Amino acid sequence: MHLYTVLWVVVATVFCMLSQKRQLPRRYAIAGHEPVEVYPSDLPPWNVPISRVRIVGHNKGVSMSRKRYTAEQIIGHLRQAEIRTSEGKTIAEAVRELGISEQTYYRWRKQYGGMEVNEARRLKELEQENGRLKRLVADQALDLSIHKEVSRGNF
Repeated sequence: MHLYTVLWVVVATVFCMLSQKRQLPRRYAIAGHEPVEVYPSDLPPWNVPISRVRIVGHNKGVSMSRKRYTAEQIIGHLRQAEIRTSEGKTIAEAVRELGISEQTYYRWRKQYGGMEVNEARRLKELEQENGRLKRLVADQALDLSIHKEVSRGNF
C-alpha cells in the first residue's frame, strides 16, 4: 500500500470519527489522484489495524485481467516493433505504441525471435503433443509399479 493511501485512510478515519453525527459524504483528495467521496459509515472502526484495511477504487475491486496473445499476434507485434525501430524509433517508443512493456517485448523476442507464423503453430502443436506423451509415460510407469507391487504380494 502506498504511504499516501495509508495517510489518507488515517486522516479520513479521524475526520469522520469527529463528524459521526452527520452522515453527509466528505470529499478527500490526494495529490495526483481523483477526489473520493467517503461516508463515515464506509470507514473502518478506529480499533481495526491499518493492515486489515483494503482500499477499493471506483471499480469496486474489479482488477484488470491479463490480455493473452496468440503466437500469430506475438509474431506480428515483434515485426511491427522491428519496423518501428528501423524507422529510427527506440525500442521503448515502439513497444509503447504497441501497448506492451519492454520486458514483454524481450521475453517474446527470446521465445519467438526469427520465427514465422507457421513455425510458431508447429511449435505449439509439438508442445501439446509432448505434454500428452509425458502424461502417457507417467501413467504407464504408475501402472508398472502397481503391477510390481501386486506380483510381490505387498497389497
